[in-house]
Amino acid sequence: MTINSTNENYETVKVYLYYYNILNDTNDPTSEISDDFFRTHFSNGIDNRSKFIKNCKRLNYYITRSISTECHNNDACFEITNYWLNDEVRTDSDQINRALLDKYKEFMGEYNKTKSYVSKIYYINNELFSKKKVLYELYDEYDKLYNLLEPFDHSKCAHLATIVNSYNNIITQYPQKDNNNFSVTLTDFKSHVQKKAEEYIALCGRKIPDFKSFVENPLYGIDETRNLLQTAEDLGDFHSQESENLGSTITITFFGTTVGIFFTLMLFYKVNKYSIKIHYIP
Repeated sequence: MTINSTNENYETVKVYLYYYNILNDTNDPTSEISDDFFRTHFSNGIDNRSKFIKNCKRLNYYITRSISTECHNNDACFEITNYWLNDEVRTDSDQINRALLDKYKEFMGEYNKTKSYVSKIYYINNELFSKKKVLYELYDEYDKLYNLLEPFDHSKCAHLATIVNSYNNIITQYPQKDNNNFSVTLTDFKSHVQKKAEEYIALCGRKIPDFKSFVENPLYGIDETRNLLQTAEDLGDFHSQESENLGSTITITFFGTTVGIFFTLMLFYKVNKYSIKIHYIP
């Protein structure tokens, strides 16, 4: 896992909900860590100490779940854990947020059960984190609202409309396809909802707004236009060169033909003159 990667991974809705539920398999996903440990290693210098200790206990629980057989040695549990912790520390400036995340990594380094997994926790840069946050909040909203659709009646159309509107708001905020899998996972989410709620969407009809789609990156169009212009320019140069070559060929041919005719006439003239002289010999 790369720190501050420009290609931050975004989980699909199925993967996220599956592993999120594994991490949060109890109502209070925390593990007991003695108060003596925190008094020894973090006696001072911690703002909102009670929240820090609570989050450390949850972090330890998440790490334990991430290395369990339920997570199948899949990095998705670690990635969701890292996202959760990044969300917890984002309360102030980047500098303060990073410093707080470092405190949690310090805890992991001091605590025996977590010290081997410090590298799994890193600060996600703001742009990538913002995308991950709106995506995972959409998944959470979908998970809650979809469970309310059964038993279905037309009053439930509002729940479906809320899910679609939330999706469309993200497309409005990030309308262009990017180089990472953010747009891919969002498109996957749309397909997932359309398939899972196909019958409900049909029953609700116009009460459900249409799903928006990404637009192609304009840079792609610019590059294509440049390529077309370059091709046209190259073809123009080719035809120009062909015209020049043709002109040169015509000039040379004309010159050669003229010279040939001249010498032919001269030879004909000399032959005729010689014949005349022979004719008049006394």
